[in-house]
Order: sequence, then C-alpha cells, then structure tokens
Amino acid sequence: MDTTRMIVLAVLAIVSFISLFFLWRWLYGDYDTSDYVIYSSIKDGLPAKDKTPTIYKGSQVPQIYSGGEYSISTWIYVTNWTINKGKNKPFLVLSGGAPESTGFMTLVMYLGQFTNKLGIRVSTDGSLLSGDLTFARDYNAIVTGVSPYTDSAPDFKKCDIEQVDLQKWVNITAVLTGRTIDIYIDGKLSRSCLLEGLFKVDGETPTIKLGGPDGFGGIIGKTTAANFAYSPDKVYTNYQMGPFSSYSIFTLFDDLSLDVKSRGQSIFNIGAS
Repeated sequence: MDTTRMIVLAVLAIVSFISLFFLWRWLYGDYDTSDYVIYSSIKDGLPAKDKTPTIYKGSQVPQIYSGGEYSISTWIYVTNWTINKGKNKPFLVLSGGAPESTGFMTLVMYLGQFTNKLGIRVSTDGSLLSGDLTFARDYNAIVTGVSPYTDSAPDFKKCDIEQVDLQKWVNITAVLTGRTIDIYIDGKLSRSCLLEGLFKVDGETPTIKLGGPDGFGGIIGKTTAANFAYSPDKVYTNYQMGPFSSYSIFTLFDDLSLDVKSRGQSIFNIGAS
C-alpha cells in the first residue's frame, strides 16, 4: 500500500469519525447534559416537615446557569393540611448555593396558608425588590404569608396551581427555559408562563433543599433535576415511573437478613434490622 493511499484512508477515517460524532450529538443531545435522581426510596418518602431541611448540593445536583434551561420534578403526598396551619409551607428550594444572609433563591415551591394551592416563585433579572427571592426577606415572607405571598386573589400568580389533591401522590414538574416556566401536574401541562425576565442563579454550587420545619404534613417522594428542559414526553415518562425507585436484584437484599448463632449467641448478622 503506497503512502498516498494510506493518507487518503486516514483522512477518510477521521472524517467518518467526526461525522458520526456530530450525528450522535444531533440524535442524543449534548454530551454534558445531566439528569440526576436527587432523592429516591424504594418504599417510603422523605418527611416534608422535619427539624431541618434535607440538603443536596454540589456534585449531587446538576449545574444551573442564569437564563439557561433547567428541570426539576418531585412527588408530594399531603396527609394533614393542618400542619403549619396559617403559614405557607415551602417544601422545595432551588438555588445556586449563595449565602443565605446575602443571597437569593432561584425557585421555591410551597403550599398555601389556608387555601389549597401550590405556589411557585422564580427569581428573575428584574430589579432587586421585584426580581430576587432573597433568603433573608422573601423566604420569611413566604412562610408568614405576607403580601405578595398571601392567599388573596391579587397575590395569585399565573403559574400557581389552584388545587393540589390530598391523600394521594401528586407529581409536580417545573421546566425553566430562559424567560418561561412550564408547570406539569401528574405528567400533563397545567401552566405555561412568561416570566418578567430571565431566571437568575446566585452562586456556583447548585443546591436543592427538601422539606424542613416549615413544610407540610406529609412526605416527599422521588425527586429529579436536569440541566436541560424536559420534553413533554420525558415529563410523562417520569410520571409513569411513579414516586418510588424500582426494585432491582440488589435492592431486594435490603429486605433480607441472615443471623448465624452458636449455642444461642449470635456470631454473624447481616441484612435488614
């Protein structure tokens, strides 16, 4: 094989590889997209009201950038509406990890004070007073239910949900894309809203808080987050998968135990307690 032919074959191989790479990118999306299971259990849920929130951050959460794309999906089961009665009940907070003394949240989900509703608020690139959901000011205002976070009609925003089913699992998915947010309930689009500006992120350590002392009476199920916009099909697929993790050959062993005894004394024990 002469040198010229070898060079031609090498060039063709490189061109073919590059073409296949870009075809794969076009078919399956960008290679750096991330879709994480933030919290999941095979048989129970996370308490929505607890002494402290359960926090996931850093490498546990897909990175989020202002004005880009982001999706978050969670399941809730409300058992007792009277818990934290008279207060709004935040159960999910998404942020960039900025200090709570000076920073702001990107997205907050909460249940209403007295009215059965789901409130969803997003920080945008508007002015400081209208655009940012600060930890120091707005989180406390949300919990205590002062304006603009009351149950009254003027404080009911476009992407709030009027009613959340009680005593059953409900899937909530929020898809952020630049200046828009789509809210899906149980796999179906319920609201699509134009924000006042691009959604904002404060900090470089993506953080998700679930539950906490101000949460509702009930539990939180499987929660996922992605640094891209879920398609309607993806949202519905997540809904069909339900609020728990699937069993596998490995998780089956969680319910098994082995206890070896000699003369009435346990000498080896492994498995479920």
